[in-house]
Amino acid sequence: MSATPEVNAGTFRLNLRSGAVTDGGRAPAPQTMAAEKPPLVRAPSNPGELRFASADGRASAVSQRVADDSVAEPYRLKVYDARTHQPLGDFNSRASAVRFFVDDGQVIYDSKPYVEASGEHQVEVPRRIVAVNLSTGKEVWSVPVRDDTYRGPYPP
Repeated sequence: MSATPEVNAGTFRLNLRSGAVTDGGRAPAPQTMAAEKPPLVRAPSNPGELRFASADGRASAVSQRVADDSVAEPYRLKVYDARTHQPLGDFNSRASAVRFFVDDGQVIYDSKPYVEASGEHQVEVPRRIVAVNLSTGKEVWSVPVRDDTYRGPYPP
């Protein structure tokens, strides 16, 4: 008889208030996000306006370009309650659309890796989970996570 090996699924628990990360223990095989881009929904007050839905479907956001590429965060994402359609707040972003959810006045979203100039050097910023206060638009905390996206050449 062979022993069943213990599988570490790579799960973790994230404290949404502090950003503290702890081991999630044994868990079923990890689930993947169904799509890289969030699904689009139409704004009830303006059917021509497309919003992207949050991961849990309880919020939506609309993206507006507010600056050119010389600015680090050229997009403003306005977040709305999906049930009441009332605005919850907004924040600036590097991307025009992000995977997110809202919890207790904070938007928690997936920030892709990027490189930024710092004086004469370039700094690589890893993929992170970021929490932003929707009242102030300021980052509350962030936690780096492993980026498993392949960015190399594809075979012919």
